Amino acid sequence: MNVALWRGHIPLMLLVVLLMLSVACRREVAPPPPLRIVHGLWAGYYALDVASETTDSTRALGTGADAMRLATITIHTSPSDLYADFAGGSFDAVAGSLPDLLRLQQSVRDLKIVVCTDESNGADALIAAAPFPSIGALRGKRIAIAPGTFVQVLLAQALEREGLHMQDVEIITTTASHAVHLLQSDSVEAIVTWSPPLDAVRQPPYHILYSSSQTPGLILQCLAVRKHILETRANTVRQLVSRLLALSTTYADSADALRPLAARAQGRPVSALPPAIGMRWLTPQENRQLLRAGGDGTLKQSAEPHIRYLTEIGGLRSRPDFRVLMTSDFLPP
Repeated sequence: MNVALWRGHIPLMLLVVLLMLSVACRREVAPPPPLRIVHGLWAGYYALDVASETTDSTRALGTGADAMRLATITIHTSPSDLYADFAGGSFDAVAGSLPDLLRLQQSVRDLKIVVCTDESNGADALIAAAPFPSIGALRGKRIAIAPGTFVQVLLAQALEREGLHMQDVEIITTTASHAVHLLQSDSVEAIVTWSPPLDAVRQPPYHILYSSSQTPGLILQCLAVRKHILETRANTVRQLVSRLLALSTTYADSADALRPLAARAQGRPVSALPPAIGMRWLTPQENRQLLRAGGDGTLKQSAEPHIRYLTEIGGLRSRPDFRVLMTSDFLPP
């Protein structure tokens, strides 16, 4: 072997290797796929929807400069299908009401609440036909509700204000949408339901006797994420939560301004989204109180009425451990 000739090629070989390394270093690493989030049709999630993608709004807030879509949004109009699909592993995160997430965590044990998006502030209500001017007038009357939902807790609180109990009225179980039809057809004297179905009976001859505006903190909506996603995609979750809270703060007094942007994120026409009324977005400070480390945040207090009710109907096999169920690690400082 001609050692001198071999040595003569070494500089050339090193140059080729260095060029290959340089090209490899410049080659862009493919970004991770967006998180897969599912939720129902509710105006309180508009900030979450907009936060999922980079828009002019998020750029203006300084929260979207990386131009990366953080999540894809899927909308389910059927709550049962929504939670069944999530439990089946089709999604990384789910936004839902606190009692629904409490029940879901019984079967999906690796679920953690990372932020609470909003609270109902009039979007859930007890509505009666004109001949029934007060809650007391509903004694012995028919009230339609969706069974096993937070509206039963709202109804129980409304009745208690007048010294009544659930046994003092006739409960007709149905869906949130069909309850409106029953009221309009005089098949029941009152209903308890939520927006958007509720919006069809806000005007005379119907009237609101009691609503979530009288029960602050009772009906919260939160975002829960699978534990392995929190471990492997922590930065993405933090970015999403930070964007969400920034948007919620900026648009606190003009929530409906986010509806067109939310429609784009959902891939739906604006007309398909209900107006952002009857809800209030929660602030970063409120979230820090709700999700306080150690499981002793105010979220635990808000959950108590729902835990009692769900335990009574067999919806919870065991009491939730809030040290496991929630985390404040993904909130901005």
